[in-house]
Amino acid sequence: MKKILALILFFIFIFSYISAEVNWIDYNKSREISKKQNKTILLYFYSTNCPYCQKMEDEIFADKSISGIINENFIPVKINLQKNETIDKGGQFETTLELARHYQVRGTPNTYFIDFENNPLTRVPGFAPPKTFKILLNYIASESYKNIEWKEYYNKRK
Repeated sequence: MKKILALILFFIFIFSYISAEVNWIDYNKSREISKKQNKTILLYFYSTNCPYCQKMEDEIFADKSISGIINENFIPVKINLQKNETIDKGGQFETTLELARHYQVRGTPNTYFIDFENNPLTRVPGFAPPKTFKILLNYIASESYKNIEWKEYYNKRK
């Protein structure tokens, strides 16, 4: 009986862990998916030796409530700036570093919200606390940025 209970608890833990992950999409597919699903692209620039990037992974992207909002409302793309990979930017090939330069990424972590035509909506340089990041996700997902300034939206919800 104890083995069965332990097995059940193990599977509950595994499934809860799996559901807490962000479903990252390849950059080359993101614009097409964004256009088809009418969703904003969340473009997350990181590096593996960055302590605040690890903090983003642990406190933001591993949070079930936040990853749920991201998976439901955004096309999440993760770009490692330590790997200068070739990407397709609407027919013109460039590297991930050139993409970072295009968005004026000067450090990591750096999160951009862009539409399917690569027009930036807003960005979050550095680490944002989970509560603030969650409010920002809802601000972008609800398209409230079209009608209300961020500070006003944030102050009503903090």
